[in-house]
Amino acid sequence: MASKNAKIIIAVVVVIIIIAAGVSVALLYHPPKKVVTHVFTDTSQTAAPEELDPATGFFTTNGPLFAAVFQTLVEFNGSSTQVVPVLAQHVYNHNDQNYTFDIWSFAKFSNNEPLNATSVWFSFYRGIVMGQGPYAADYPGILFNATNEGITGISLPWGLRAALVNAGYSLTGNLTEQYKQAAVDLDNILSNFNYNATEMKVMEYKDQAVVVNSNDNVTINTMKPYPFLLQDIAGWWGDILYPGYVDAHGGVTYNTPNSYIDDHGAIGSGPYTIKSVSSGLSTIVLVKNPNYWVNGHASQIPAIAQPAHIPEIVIKYGLSHTDRLEDFDDNTSQISEVGPSSFKQIISGFYDKSEANGNLVKSYKVLGAFYISMNTQ
Repeated sequence: MASKNAKIIIAVVVVIIIIAAGVSVALLYHPPKKVVTHVFTDTSQTAAPEELDPATGFFTTNGPLFAAVFQTLVEFNGSSTQVVPVLAQHVYNHNDQNYTFDIWSFAKFSNNEPLNATSVWFSFYRGIVMGQGPYAADYPGILFNATNEGITGISLPWGLRAALVNAGYSLTGNLTEQYKQAAVDLDNILSNFNYNATEMKVMEYKDQAVVVNSNDNVTINTMKPYPFLLQDIAGWWGDILYPGYVDAHGGVTYNTPNSYIDDHGAIGSGPYTIKSVSSGLSTIVLVKNPNYWVNGHASQIPAIAQPAHIPEIVIKYGLSHTDRLEDFDDNTSQISEVGPSSFKQIISGFYDKSEANGNLVKSYKVLGAFYISMNTQ
């Protein structure tokens, strides 16, 4: 029996391990024959996205949409857990703790505005200070101090307070008071992002999570050596957003989602842009990005970032099993998903009897992630 003076330590730390795996998914696909328009309809998504802001939405159903609209410095190569540079031209890993990225000088957002190192700083710092699921789950102890977050209730990129003071900001009081003031200061910078001398002095401060070295060069510094950073930022919690659009639609407030971006999406650099969003996110229309920065440079960019091939895609989320079956069979949709037990029914009912065979069923490998939570014991 323990004495009264003995200390009993209970481990409450939760560790999240992400394991990528090759998983197969069976979909039904046919080309849009006998369709007079250029629209391609997808009814395979059985649930709507959680939110349209990659700093907020954390459901797996967000993945395909975010991958079409936004991009990251590096992305998974499409067939394994290996990553390839996309927005970054070159990646330099310094001792698994300091990662430097050369960004393509011709990278730009879908509105033709340039995408550069300040866009990266904006997107990461916005996601961290908002404190929502994706960044809160992926970067504690890596890009922000989780212990201080537990004390103050605020996530701040590590080194930000020193960067603010170096640029002339004043932070006083205890830790919580300093964190609140720094969060408000960061909100103001992000919500009025104009690249003035003071903002640049903050972003260029060397001893912090993300450092703007030059227009097309940025460094991400982890708190401790972390060899999985590239796989981490390849998820949508590494997506780069156009700052001006966020500022024009609500800006940034610490610990608070942006309801406008959640409902309407934002401007990214991907091969598609969002044309329209229905109430409840039940239908989302994507159109080919007319200003896609990869156009004219495709031979230099990995295939995962190739230009769009379909001019317009209508995604109908959360249809019933019956509707998914019927829409596919009457050629309303060109890609859908039903359980294996319904394959025979959907094939036999297909509108084009010459193609009513097993070739309608396509099997694709996708990357999955399994989250294993453990205490330290």
